[in-house]
Amino acid sequence: MANISTEVKDECKRMHDSMLAKARHQLKSRIRTVTRWEDFVLALQESCLVLAPWCGDSIVEETIKVRTATGSIAVPEINDQDGSIPNKEKDASAMSSKTATAANTTTTSLTGAAKALCIPFDQPPLPPGTKCIGDASREAKMWVLFGRSY
Repeated sequence: MANISTEVKDECKRMHDSMLAKARHQLKSRIRTVTRWEDFVLALQESCLVLAPWCGDSIVEETIKVRTATGSIAVPEINDQDGSIPNKEKDASAMSSKTATAANTTTTSLTGAAKALCIPFDQPPLPPGTKCIGDASREAKMWVLFGRSY
């Protein structure tokens, strides 16, 4: 009992480190790097963050918002425990009360449009000639992290 304050402090640090590692792993597993519009939309439908090439023009960002502001789309059901997509054939308990539309998908209303969340400090190499995700007629200047706003 003499070392209780040290033990509590050490346990709190272990819990913090464990939770932080889990959160970082889950975040990293939910980021998709794309260069094609079809892949961009699919990643958004999968409730992922999207790292995509962008020209930096705010008008193009508004265009992306308009193009991604859909009413109802089929999205994979995400497991709250680990961020995975449950296999509904194997795990009947993973069934949602939502209407199943295909294997591992449910109909969910996602009305939030995609928007630029941040420009990462650590920029992956941008190959010459890479086109902007929101306007294929323009060259991309940087990678930007996009996500849905709800």
